[in-house]
Amino acid sequence: MSNVLKSTMVGVGVVLILLAKLISIGEKIDRVEEKINSFAYNTPHQSYVDTIFLFEIAYEDEITDEELIEAIMEVESNGNPNAYNEGSGATGCMQIMPIMVNEVNRISKLTKNGKYFYPKDRWDCEKSKEMFMIWKNYHHKTSSPETIARHWWGGPHYGDEDCSLFYWKRVKKTLEA
Repeated sequence: MSNVLKSTMVGVGVVLILLAKLISIGEKIDRVEEKINSFAYNTPHQSYVDTIFLFEIAYEDEITDEELIEAIMEVESNGNPNAYNEGSGATGCMQIMPIMVNEVNRISKLTKNGKYFYPKDRWDCEKSKEMFMIWKNYHHKTSSPETIARHWWGGPHYGDEDCSLFYWKRVKKTLEA
């Protein structure tokens, strides 16, 4: 690999780090700082890997809430508001479980937003999206789309575990389609 190409990759990485620093808060800053350290102390080959990682961070920042919701709906139910999973009790276009309705109502009470949802609201895609946004804005206001999707599937216990990675891969594939 030529020195010019290596320098360009490192330069692009530094620009992406600065861009991510400007547009990121919370956990994203922690991820970017880790990448800054790896740029400073690793080989040019590692810098190439880090540059790719930073491109992925920038891509995730461009995903809107609506795009993420649409991808989750596609993965969960193919957008079918009548979808029902007998095994789990998950219902509707976003496959919301009854416990999630309880959690959204708990959040609504804490934040005093005046909203209240019933289990039957899971069958309504617009109300499901609204529940998702209440949950997301409370628990994952500054999280990456990957973290949000993985926690939507895995909840607080499995969202950070390896078992939820397959779900993010499916959502990401839908977003890229």
